[in-house]
Amino acid sequence: ERNRIIEQEKQLNQHNKDLYSLFNELQGISNDFSLDSESPELVVVGMQSDGKSSFIEGLLGFQFNLVDTNIGTRRPLIIQMINDQSKEIPCCRFRKEELSQPDEDPFEQYETPLAYLSNEIIVRTENKTKDKATVSDHPIILRVEYKDCSNLTIYDTPGFRLRGNETLKSDIESMNLKIMSPPNRIIICLEQSTVEWSNTTSRPIVKQIDPFFYRTILVNTKFDNRVKELRDAESANKYLMGEGIGDKKPFFISMPVR
Repeated sequence: ERNRIIEQEKQLNQHNKDLYSLFNELQGISNDFSLDSESPELVVVGMQSDGKSSFIEGLLGFQFNLVDTNIGTRRPLIIQMINDQSKEIPCCRFRKEELSQPDEDPFEQYETPLAYLSNEIIVRTENKTKDKATVSDHPIILRVEYKDCSNLTIYDTPGFRLRGNETLKSDIESMNLKIMSPPNRIIICLEQSTVEWSNTTSRPIVKQIDPFFYRTILVNTKFDNRVKELRDAESANKYLMGEGIGDKKPFFISMPVR
């Protein structure tokens, strides 16, 4: 009986893997031809220093130092995560930027080692944006198969900016609003704890798309920095309730130090 159950689980895992592979291929086609795709997806938004990349690496189950590339500022990254129990080491393949034949495999033939992921993302971004003052809404698509990741599709968006090049700041905001717009996308709005609730930037932008946060999850990052300032129960409870943000209650996280 035990062997039968184990075999059924293996078959179910394979069926799930095939299903998610087909879904991810459909998503790639949707991006190529600007078609609507209504399956649930996560969109992670926040300021440049709010910890978006560390948060996404936590969902992936491994680090590849995306945060070191500073790449989120100019081109969105779609990560297609597939749980594959046979993959002890993450299997990462990028989707080809251009297809020469309609029936060819849309993903690169060879895997990209973890140590080279950041560099490959940089190269692909620079090929589309040309200079650091421009952005591209053409996404980089990375498929990850790994035993410790979930079956998810995540959009890592360019970080909002407070200052600097006004054109770049406006372009990033417009692009992110467009990415957040489809109703099937769940918005993960990150805001770091060192900024007071009333002074945050990301939430007002998200409210343009989702005014009542019906499909938005608020995540307060780098919470360990705020804990040092909570001197008593009253100040702690006041902050943890999300002062001034309404009925929507945030989650609080602190990612490991690299």
